[in-house]
Amino acid sequence: MNIKFCTFVMFLVTHFVFSFSAKANVIHFEQKVFDLGDVFKGELATLKVKFQNISDQLLKITNHQADCGCLVSDLNPDQVYQPLEKGELTVKLKTENLDGAVIKNIVFWAENNEKPAVLSIKVNIIPELSIDKNILMVQNDQKFIEFKVHKNSKAKLLNIDYNQDVFLLKTSQHKDSYTVQVKMKNIDHSKLKNEVLILNTTSKFRKKIRVSVVFKKIKPYLSDKHLEFGQLKNKFISKSFFIKKASKNDSYDLSVSLHVNNKKIGKQQLKEMFHIQRVRSVNGVQFRVRLKKAKGVESGAVDGVIHLVNKEKKHKLHVLAML
Repeated sequence: MNIKFCTFVMFLVTHFVFSFSAKANVIHFEQKVFDLGDVFKGELATLKVKFQNISDQLLKITNHQADCGCLVSDLNPDQVYQPLEKGELTVKLKTENLDGAVIKNIVFWAENNEKPAVLSIKVNIIPELSIDKNILMVQNDQKFIEFKVHKNSKAKLLNIDYNQDVFLLKTSQHKDSYTVQVKMKNIDHSKLKNEVLILNTTSKFRKKIRVSVVFKKIKPYLSDKHLEFGQLKNKFISKSFFIKKASKNDSYDLSVSLHVNNKKIGKQQLKEMFHIQRVRSVNGVQFRVRLKKAKGVESGAVDGVIHLVNKEKKHKLHVLAML
């Protein structure tokens, strides 16, 4: 009776140990998640993976499977590892067909063991050459614009093709980038069609990069709707206003009407108290206005309108002051 009972107990223990061993993970990776950061497209990312046989039995890693064919290892399914023995695998990630942020997994199975060990690899695939601007917006009579081409140590920018003879291009090479300066020839932009710059490169995976040049005509507009002088305390007071996005070659017809205490100012008095002068500016077209008190004009509230007219648009600026 005792012999039968002991035999039964030994059977249960053996079965339990075997079942536990079959279901437990016997492959222990020192690191289960690898973040490789930025990797250039086309490069082969290689990493060494250390592991240990944490069981009390011999270990054979007989099989592995990855998310895609881009992830492989140098697994030897015939290699045997002693209990608590450490080992190392080489895992390689091919990046030719990957783009952007990617997470790939590879699974390893041990012989006579149901539970696999999983490795995860994070990587951000970036092109050998990339640009900071896909579209270059050329507004009105803008003469100059530039963009950067970022690169790794291998890829090169060869030349740039385009159709319209309207550009003067200058390329400067730096350690990890190119700067492309686009200078416009002295041509009326409003008559040009949108253009595409073709950047020819030595990159295996991005031989040509397209950059669109869009010619956009923006109508000029006033920097402010009101020109407020405040209280006239001295002999005169000056203020400036701008017509933004206007060409320096644009001409304007000016006319002014002023009222003081709701009484219209005559031409002679208007000429004496109100003076407008066009001045140089890099920010569109600038006008400087000088206001002073004229003879025969009583003190009080000044309100008026400045009209500026050219072939494209009419502008109206309200004038407010206190004499």
